[in-house]
Amino acid sequence: MLIYHPLDAECIAALEVYKTLINPGENSFISMPLDQLVELWMGAVNSPIHIRWITEFKLRYLGLDSSEAEFMTHKVR
Repeated sequence: MLIYHPLDAECIAALEVYKTLINPGENSFISMPLDQLVELWMGAVNSPIHIRWITEFKLRYLGLDSSEAEFMTHKVR
């Protein structure tokens, strides 16, 4: 299974190449953007502690507002 950030264009491109190497009909490989996985998690839990953990996880790994400028600076180089 490959979990990737939905804005990671390089990973998405590599994933598309990898998929061409898998035999047709093979279903043992799964890929999913992290935001979709987080939404699945949110739908699967109902305890406040788990909801808080997932919310904090989402903020840390998907809430890029505070780090996007820094990321773009390094990405451009």
